[in-house]
Amino acid sequence: MPDLDPEINERIEGLLNQEYITEDQSKVLKAYFMYGRSSKVASEKLNMHPTGFAHVTSSLAHRNILEKLGRGKFILADDESAFIMPFVEPEIPPDPPLNMTEQEKNWMLENYSDYRSKRSEAARILKRSKFDICRMAIELKLDAKR
Repeated sequence: MPDLDPEINERIEGLLNQEYITEDQSKVLKAYFMYGRSSKVASEKLNMHPTGFAHVTSSLAHRNILEKLGRGKFILADDESAFIMPFVEPEIPPDPPLNMTEQEKNWMLENYSDYRSKRSEAARILKRSKFDICRMAIELKLDAKR
């Protein structure tokens, strides 16, 4: 098995530690540089389909982590300021707690069926948001979550 150049290995590990690349992407990069910069050989060694391997290297090139020299030929980029971080889905905060008074609960149980198609009017009567009316209805099992 060929050896990986220690400098390239160190740079790949640095990219992994700084979260520019994932663990799987680091394996692809190491295999690519270890097996003579041949995508075909590296994909075979990783038991990957060649198009999957090409997709990973292409996405890294689009994010400026790899520089494309020609068809299937890449080098690691030197300019870290040009790297584009992968998109991270923002965390959605949980819904705020629903504090329902006894009076609101009784009103919902008695009158919700009349205002089911007019939730805005029910919200106006209870001086709550339409979102709160929907949450109260779901909590009281007067309506189903869709």
